[in-house]
Amino acid sequence: MKLKFATLALLAMSSCAAPSAPSQVTNTPAPDTGKPMTAAQINAICPTCTPAPIIEQSVTSDDAHPGTPFPEVRRPAAMLTKYRQAVANSLRDPESARFGSLRVVQAPSGRDALCGSVNAKNAYGGYAGADLFYAEMIPVGQTFATVPFFARQVGIEYYAERCG
Repeated sequence: MKLKFATLALLAMSSCAAPSAPSQVTNTPAPDTGKPMTAAQINAICPTCTPAPIIEQSVTSDDAHPGTPFPEVRRPAAMLTKYRQAVANSLRDPESARFGSLRVVQAPSGRDALCGSVNAKNAYGGYAGADLFYAEMIPVGQTFATVPFFARQVGIEYYAERCG
């Protein structure tokens, strides 16, 4: 079975009359599967939106070896620090991020992705508890951008398929 998903970090609404903010649309898992929404699902929620280019990817490694996580790769400590900062910057309180074990894997797109756990403060100012995440790194100049997919939101199966 081929999985298709939108690289949501690259999705930006250039004009939208819908009441939802673009970040609310792109960060919402599909209600029926709990996995990231496809371009068609996003268009169904916001038909008046004009999205910037959406990159659709076919994840073929799952097809060839079902249940096999993406291969692990070694990166210098400085690179890992940049990856951690990209994930922290996506949180409500980046300064509060406490990372657990982390590892870098090679995504089917050829990009690096960070797998691990993070605990951060919630809207009430308390730590919410560690959550597993998968975050594909998108180079932006000398830094990286990402939209992490948390196991609490997309399901543990999504995390396990990518990170083991």
